[in-house]
Amino acid sequence: MKSQTLDIKSITPRCESFRSSFSPFSDVEISLPPKICKTPEPWIMMKNRHRRLTLDEFCLSPNSPDVISYDESQRVCDTVLPSEQTLIGVRTIDLSTLKQVIKDHVSVEIIDCRYPYEYNAGHIKGALNLWNEDLLLNHFPIEKDVPQSPSILLFYCEFSGTRAPALARHFRRTDQHSCNPYLIYKEVYLIDKGFCEVFEHYNEICEGEYIEMNDERFVIKKKECSRIIAYIRKGRQVSSPRYSNITPLSLSAPSV
Repeated sequence: MKSQTLDIKSITPRCESFRSSFSPFSDVEISLPPKICKTPEPWIMMKNRHRRLTLDEFCLSPNSPDVISYDESQRVCDTVLPSEQTLIGVRTIDLSTLKQVIKDHVSVEIIDCRYPYEYNAGHIKGALNLWNEDLLLNHFPIEKDVPQSPSILLFYCEFSGTRAPALARHFRRTDQHSCNPYLIYKEVYLIDKGFCEVFEHYNEICEGEYIEMNDERFVIKKKECSRIIAYIRKGRQVSSPRYSNITPLSLSAPSV
């Protein structure tokens, strides 16, 4: 005796039609609610305005946590220098403004965020080599009841595309999230296009020479600096014996 197989596919349409005939909503047309248009994210708004950003490598990623809201960035819009707002809450100044502010302002602190071997080879005159978060916050403390500083802080790295924006953003957010009802360091800026452009166009305000971060002579030192920064960002102290002998002094450029 042959066993009969049941064709499920042939029965399914009949079941569906049978079920729908008893449904009280069979003749009711169901419409989905209209989609709600959300406010465009800041990076989309900037893109739609056809405005070229100066920190493309750092803050143009749609999913980047570094992009902040306009409400937060507008808290520090009344600055003293002519500058351009970025998506990380720190404004940029061009090279002509840099030259003028060095000439006219006494209380200017220039922060070189490059690695020590780059800084030791050459840098902007008077710049401080504060290349990681610990060095930066030790030199410019952010604590409760510290009076507002009159200093103008100018950050730069090789191209001002990654390292300087990262440090400046961290510094700004630390200041914003402190217990003070004001910013201790209100005048914080990035030098647009970094040391590469400064050295090329305004060599008179620089000393030494310009070497690239990826210079083949410093591959090992570059890796050491990157590891130290990674440890600091994870909230660890650089106390491991493996890194205890790595200091800014030991990362100097070779004599030429």
